[in-house]
Amino acid sequence: MRIKLNSILLFFQIGLTINVIAQKGPDSIVGNWVSSDGVRTVRVYKEKDKYKADIIKSNNPEETGKLILWNLVYDLESREWNDGKIQLPGMSHEVDCFIEMNKKDTMKITGYHGWRIFGSSEVYIKEL
Repeated sequence: MRIKLNSILLFFQIGLTINVIAQKGPDSIVGNWVSSDGVRTVRVYKEKDKYKADIIKSNNPEETGKLILWNLVYDLESREWNDGKIQLPGMSHEVDCFIEMNKKDTMKITGYHGWRIFGSSEVYIKEL
């Protein structure tokens, strides 16, 4: 009886681990995302082996269509997208960036110059 219970628990643990890994796979950032303040919607897409994003909807119509993220690559070890660049509207220059996902429908984009610790982040929620 104890062996059956341990086997069942192990089965569920493996299933949960696979589910978490699947949610954070390389293409899980592909799609439309709305900024947490609702100001803009971005489309993240994959071109060859790198990820990019452009603005598809904004409270400021002049922002629509602008490329804001590029050159992101997925790092399997850290389970994040990094080595990218970001230039949001209103920024005078591009900065380094990376993306983390804590949940399958929430991503945090962090732009930084120099060290990550001094970066600024914005949260986006996946559009259904």
